[in-house]
Amino acid sequence: PFELITIDSTFPSFIFVINSEYFNFVLVFVITDDNTTIKGTDIVAYAKKYLGYKYVYGGDGSNGTFDCSGYTMYVYKHFGINIPHGANSQYRCGKGKKITKYSELQVGDIVFLTDYETGKGIGHCGIYLGNDNFIHASTTCYAVEISSFKTIYKGRFYSALRLI
Repeated sequence: PFELITIDSTFPSFIFVINSEYFNFVLVFVITDDNTTIKGTDIVAYAKKYLGYKYVYGGDGSNGTFDCSGYTMYVYKHFGINIPHGANSQYRCGKGKKITKYSELQVGDIVFLTDYETGKGIGHCGIYLGNDNFIHASTTCYAVEISSFKTIYKGRFYSALRLI
C-alpha cells in the first residue's frame, strides 16, 4: 500500500509525493501538450494572484518583484509561453497575433500602451481583463494593480498581442 499526497495542482504543473514502506519519491508532471487549451480566463486568474506585488524596474518575478514586461513574461511563462523581457521586445517577438483595434481585445491579451511622457511608441504593457480593465506592474502605485483604460490610461492603447 502507498499514500499519494497532492502538494500542488496548479495547471499546468502537478506535484505529488508518494510514500510507502518501500519507497518515498516526488512526481512532477508538467502539461506541455500542444492540444492543451489555455483560456484568457486562466491567464487572468493566475495574473491576479500577484496583485499587490512590488514594482521594481527590471523585476522578472525571480525575487518577488516585477516591472511591467517582467510581469507579463512571468505570467505567460507559467503557461509554457516564453516571451522576452521588455515591452517592445514582447511586441516584436514574432509570436501570436497582433491586435491593432481596441474593440477586438480579448481577455488574456497582452496590451501595449504608448509612452506616458511622449505619447509615442510602446512604453508599457499589461494583461487585458475585459471591460476596459487591465492588470499590470505599475509605476503609479509601484505594485501590480488593476487599472482602467477610462482613467489616466485613456487614449494610450497602442496595440495588443494574442498569444493563446
